[in-house]
Formats: sequence, C-alpha cells, structure tokens
Amino acid sequence: MCRIFVNRGTRLSFNYLSSPGYYGCGTRIRLTGDSTSIISCLPAAQSLEVSPGRIVLVEILRTNDAGAVNSDYCYSVEIIGAGSAGSVIADRISANDPRINILLIEAGEPETGRRESPLIDIPSLHPMLINSSVDWGYLSVPQRHAGLGFNNRRIPLPQGKVSGGSFSINGLIYQRGSRHIYDAWEAMGATGWGFKDILKYFRRSEDISVPELMKSTYHKTCGPLRVSRLAPSPLLNIYIDAAGELGYPVINCNEGLDEGICRVQTNIKDGRRWTTLDGFTRNAIGRQNVDMVTDAHVLISKRKALGIEFIHRGIAFKVRATREIILTAGPYGTPQILLRSGIGPPNQLNRFKIPPIAFLPVGENLQDHAVLGIRVLVKVPTIKPNPMSDIIKMNQYLFQRKGLMAELGGTEAILTMNTKQTKGPEKYPNLQIEFKSTLPDHDPGALRIANKRSDLLDNWFTLARLKDGIYLVLKPLHPKSRGNIKLGGTDIKDTPFIDPQYLSNNEDLDEFVNGIRVIQRLLKTSVFKKMGASLGPTFSGCMNHPRDSDEYWRCFIKHFVESGNNPVGTAKMGAVNDNTTVVGPDLKVKEIEGLRVADSSVIPEITDYVNAATIMIAERAAEFIKADAKNAKKAR
Repeated sequence: MCRIFVNRGTRLSFNYLSSPGYYGCGTRIRLTGDSTSIISCLPAAQSLEVSPGRIVLVEILRTNDAGAVNSDYCYSVEIIGAGSAGSVIADRISANDPRINILLIEAGEPETGRRESPLIDIPSLHPMLINSSVDWGYLSVPQRHAGLGFNNRRIPLPQGKVSGGSFSINGLIYQRGSRHIYDAWEAMGATGWGFKDILKYFRRSEDISVPELMKSTYHKTCGPLRVSRLAPSPLLNIYIDAAGELGYPVINCNEGLDEGICRVQTNIKDGRRWTTLDGFTRNAIGRQNVDMVTDAHVLISKRKALGIEFIHRGIAFKVRATREIILTAGPYGTPQILLRSGIGPPNQLNRFKIPPIAFLPVGENLQDHAVLGIRVLVKVPTIKPNPMSDIIKMNQYLFQRKGLMAELGGTEAILTMNTKQTKGPEKYPNLQIEFKSTLPDHDPGALRIANKRSDLLDNWFTLARLKDGIYLVLKPLHPKSRGNIKLGGTDIKDTPFIDPQYLSNNEDLDEFVNGIRVIQRLLKTSVFKKMGASLGPTFSGCMNHPRDSDEYWRCFIKHFVESGNNPVGTAKMGAVNDNTTVVGPDLKVKEIEGLRVADSSVIPEITDYVNAATIMIAERAAEFIKADAKNAKKAR
C-alpha cells in the first residue's frame, strides 16, 4: 500500500468509500510522527475528520518533511483527471493487474451532495449545468471576429468540474464522425490511428441497445458504456423526408459513413445520464488497488516525470509514480498542467519565470466547433412549455424514468453533408445540421446563464416564446480557425486565457453562409412547406445589410455563433519529428520520460462530437500502458 506525506499538525478531511471488506470500519490509517498509532475504525478517529462519501486514501504517513518523497511513498500509475478518459484508463489497467496500484485525481468534487446533483442525471436539463458549480465557468477572451451577441464578446466554454468531467454536463450525443477524419490523423503523422485501426477501441467500450444494430460489426453489446437511441416524435419523419428530397439517405450513426441523416444516438440508460463515471470509475474505485482523490489540483515537475504534487482541500501532497503519469485533465486542464511544469512554448514559460524542461507547442492548435442556431417557425405542434403538461412530464420522469425529461430536450436527428464534394484525403463531410423540435426562447433561464447580452435576452430571444418552432443547429465540422490557451498565472487558481479565435479564418464564415443556404433549401421541400415553415424574424442588429444577403448573414453569424463544446488539439498528437506536435502516436510526451497524455487535447484534427473519440483514445491508451508494463516485466 502506498503512503502520502502530509505536514505535521494538519487536520485531514477526506471521504472514503464504504465497501465491506475494504473501506469503512476496519480500514487502517497509519499516523507516524513522534509515535505511530493504528486506527482500526475510521468513525472513531480522534485526529482525523472523516465523512462518509466516496473515496479515498487508505494509508497516510504524517511527517515533518513533506518534500522527502522517495520510492517508498508511491503509486504505480497516477492519472490526473477522472473524466471521460481518466475513468476508462483507471478501470482498464486496475482490472488487468491487481498488483498495479493507481491514484486517480479529479479537480472537481463528487457529483453527490451538490445542489446540481439531480440535474446531472436528468438528460433534458443539461443546459442548466452551464455556469453552475459543476462547470469551471470558463469564458473565452474577447473574440475579435465573433461574440457580438455576448457580454464583452466573451463566449462561454463549458467544462465539467465534477467527477465524470465534461461527460457529466454535456449534451449526451454519441457521434464518432467520419472514417476519413481518422485516416487524416494517420496521414498527418499519427501512425496507427486510421479508422481500420481504431474501430475496435470504439467497440470495446460500447453497450449498444438499438436492436437492429446489436449484430453490426461497427457496434458491440455488453460493454460499460450504454449507447441508446431516443424515442421518435412525429417530427422525425419530416426531417428524414426533407433530407431525402435533397438527396440525403437515411444512415446509421457511428458506422463511419459520410453523408446522410441519422437518428441521434445517446449515452442514456433507463432514463438517466450514463457516463464513464457510471460505467468505468465506479468499477475502478471498488478495487483495492485504486485510490481516488477529488477536489484536487495538480502540478508535475522534472524532465523525468517522477511524481506529482497536488493540493487536496488546502493540503499539499507529493506522490511518486513508479511507472508513469497519465494526463487526462482535458483540452484546457492538461495544457495548464504541462505549462506550469515547464513544458511549453518559450514565451509562456519565460513570462512567468517557469524553469523550462522542454520547449513544446503546448496550448497551441486549439480547435472547437463554432455552432449557430437558426429558428424556424412552424404551424404544427412542437415542444414548448405548458404548466399542465410540465407536471405530467415531471411525474412521468420521476415514476417511470420516461418521457421528454429522459431525452435531450428535443434533439432528434443529425444531417451530415459534404457540400464541397471533396475527394481524396479531405473527403469527409464539412457540414452538419442538428434537428431540435423546440426553441431556446422557451427556456429563458438557460439563456440568461449563457452570458448573452441583456438587450438580446429581453428582445430577440422573446420573439418566438411560446410559439411552435424548431431549432436547426448548424455546425461546420472542420473549422480552419485555430486558437490557443495560455496561463493566467503561476498559481493553480489563476484562470487561463482561452482564445478559440472563432471565425478568424474567413473559410469558416463562408461555411456558415453555405449551411444557411442548405437550411433554406430544406424549408422549400414539400414536407416543410406542409408545416408552414418559415425562418424566424429578421435580426434588427444587422438591418444595415440587405435582408438575406450574404452580408446580412455574416453579421448574424458574428452575433450568435457560440461554442459547440468540443475543444481539442492543445497537446497535438503526431510524428515525433513534427515540431507542431506534443505527443507521439504512443501518446507519450516528447522529450519527457514517464509522461503520457490521453484525452481530447491530443486530437490533431477535430472530429464530430468529440466525447466518443476521447473514450476511444483512452481505451487505446490503456492498451499501450498494459503493453509497456508487460514488456518491462519481461525485460527484468
């Protein structure tokens, strides 16, 4: 059992998992100082403050010298970040070899005991989690080319600050993306990451519950991650028929196909959010070789990654890793850890006088989907508030875990298109439209917490309130704009400067205009005409341009485009000799021994909804780690 140093005289406060035969009454905490004492029953501890909960430390050594870390006080593997990636890795490698002891660290707190806890579970309420205590609350720096509809041109960038990471607050859409984007990764230097190589890692996690897909070679049952499909509404066939009139076939999501419309696949099980916390982390922390610390921040150092230093509830810890450290803190968290550890661009390290260890482009290559919602008014019933029906929906969810609250707030289908008709290495589709059978105007609370300008909230976003309508969310799949993340200071509490640079490349603006023209073609199909479909009112803030001109829409886009919540690329994967990369194809940080990155920050070119790809990356990382451990054992 590994031990962790704590300064003398510190009153410890932590949670433990009450699990018969391991944690709880009977867990032994060793306290050493002037004398050694054994506490055999935690609730009776006099020198510790202990509260029932989920985790964590089983044996703690208290000493005068908190810096005297050596191989006696260690974990085999230390994983920083218990989100979509870290959860998977902890589960896979702890199950593989019980002799490998693992420390899993998460900056967020457990999802239990928080005021947002009930909201996390309910799929349709995920917009209410933005800017809550389970969200880091990041805002972009003021955007030069976008953000006109937001306070100070700062666009919210949601990231989960809770066990489960961003998977605990996202929109729950499970979408792998085109096979061609993964082949593009390989062409860019990420050897072995082509679609044919990584399909098995997608399948490894999956527990598909869609009957007609259970025997598909692209899917799998009985994995830890539930993948389900929403119940159809009467509007689903309208979306499918409209897409068909434009020549787009019905396809199955997540089979690597390029063009067509598909019913949304989600991570919902029995009417509630089902994340890697449910499918992986709970398995891992039930094992005796895994400890998990929550509410912690992390700092690493040394050219050889010897261990980590973290702060847990105000107490500083140092822990040695005998094998390796895995960074899975996400596209904003991972680069901050690397930068504070002396790994990054010279200008950032020099600015804060951080001793350099390796000059790598950490924090560069930030990519995120910018998305734009287009209101469409219709003359058929859609989802909108109604006091009596809301009571019925609540009862239906509480007692049956069914109904609209168990779904994604009206999201039904996704249309993926290649409007450029590109061939070769860039054959993958360039545009996507998400069909939602409701309007954001009906939820003023969610709008208000999203940093929208108050004058727009009081005017523009009230124009369709209580009206029947649908929302078409437009997303260029492969933006050309590139941003960055920079440290806000050397203190772990300093907020970073995140600049996605939305629309900084004019090609992205052109893609949005192109997508709006596709939406207008959809509205001219016979099925949409029967609905009496029409675009919502003209935006007065762009009336200095002729209505429906490209200039009008460019103005509209610059006001209302927002984050698609899919940031990637800040620790880019690729060839080791490529000076734009941070990690090689084996996910090891270049020039550093014993350090790996295994989250969406390694993605070299953005995919679709990136959560599916992140879980796939983690599955492969776990295999790399197990293979290295096996080879090291043979070498001995």
